[in-house]
Amino acid sequence: MRTTISYWHWKKSNGEDFDAPNNFLIKALKENWHPYKWDDKWMENQMFKSEGMKWWDEAEVY
Repeated sequence: MRTTISYWHWKKSNGEDFDAPNNFLIKALKENWHPYKWDDKWMENQMFKSEGMKWWDEAEVY
């Protein structure tokens, strides 16, 4: 999962779109890829949070 997220950030920083993220994730898992670099702040992106985590984030506000 970290590989997919780090690749997404790299493509975004280069102005590219991220095509077929599910296919990329499957390939990364099969081939045991490792992220080139990692930043824990990337997990704060709402795109990468599950519906349950989004719900908990909203619940904390109240």
